[in-house]
Amino acid sequence: MNHQNPTHIVVIGGGPAGLAFAQAAAQAQELPCQRRKHQIKITLIEKNEFFFNTYGSLRALVDASYLPKLFIPYDNALPKDGAAEIKHAIVNHVDYSANTITFTPLPSKENSYTINEDDQSIRYDYLIIATGSSYPTPIKPAIAVETREEATQSIIEMADKIKAAESILVIGGGAVGCEMAGELKTHHPQKNVMLLDSHSELVSTQQVPNIRAPLKKALEKIGVKLHLGQKLSERYDSHQFGTKTLITEDGLGVTSDVQLVCAGMKPNISLMAEHPECLDINRKSIKVKSNMQVDNSAFDTVFVIGDCSNHPTPKMGYWGQQQGNHLGKSLVAHIRSGKKKAIEPFKTPSTEALLIPIGPEGGVSQLPMFGGIIMGDYFTRTMKAKDLMATMTWGNLNASTSNWK
Repeated sequence: MNHQNPTHIVVIGGGPAGLAFAQAAAQAQELPCQRRKHQIKITLIEKNEFFFNTYGSLRALVDASYLPKLFIPYDNALPKDGAAEIKHAIVNHVDYSANTITFTPLPSKENSYTINEDDQSIRYDYLIIATGSSYPTPIKPAIAVETREEATQSIIEMADKIKAAESILVIGGGAVGCEMAGELKTHHPQKNVMLLDSHSELVSTQQVPNIRAPLKKALEKIGVKLHLGQKLSERYDSHQFGTKTLITEDGLGVTSDVQLVCAGMKPNISLMAEHPECLDINRKSIKVKSNMQVDNSAFDTVFVIGDCSNHPTPKMGYWGQQQGNHLGKSLVAHIRSGKKKAIEPFKTPSTEALLIPIGPEGGVSQLPMFGGIIMGDYFTRTMKAKDLMATMTWGNLNASTSNWK
């Protein structure tokens, strides 16, 4: 392979899936017996100046001391040997027939770009779309947010409104809603915390039947009032602030001072919007094969990982990381073999793993073995609840935790 013209892999999106891919692909380049590092070049395009620790965003809404743990610098996330780089930019368009990406560079520590500079373009041999999903801000930063200061201010403003409220309604009984209710009630035990979901069971859309009863019991034990099997007459896509009485289709009225929307994850598929033939039947996600390649022969050098694909893998940060890690290694092996080695499918777990903290001291977890083993407070606290994986996540980016204190 020509060292002067390395195969160029471009990754759009530096969240859990995209970053895991870039790290795995960069590491896979160095063979045990042959140090041939620059046969493949990796460019990660990410608009934010920070990696956002989504695992901890709910804790920051009730505990201000957690805020510094949310924003992780990318400085040391990738090797500094020239084989991989991060560009802080907004991707405007992808020309899939010309293998070209048009983007607007953003200011960063390493360059002097300004937002008004003319757009630039970059060519790719392989493209990895890892644009993730949107969620009511600030559980995830809004798409328009690019700086730590903007994201921090959004969290602080919402935390102040939560603190001032006497009663809070959590809309959505999935993993995020259950965790939100747990954080609220354990940090503000005097507040009336309610959770409402249209399904009769918690986490109903995930393959975790064994966890539902113990999770319900754990939330009720700390005083969260559950309204299950109740569908709101009006749909809400963003958090609401101010005393309101929401009415369900069954006529139940639920009064609260703050209404937090913890449902309605939306895959970010705008880069494929001009190609409806690559979208699923509802045009909500990008269609992929089992190996995460776009399910259309005209896009055979394009792969999609994480929340924005229709791959049956659960849409959670952990599984996005696993997909990225898998594809990073497999694609590098494919390129190195002269395209003779197949890109391996990513196997969907037969039993899901799920860890749901209920505050910092406990929670309920399901392990993916023997049909789903349920673990309680000690295991959940040790594995996730205590610091919501902050230490592990910062370590994965080789970032210093000295500024936590």
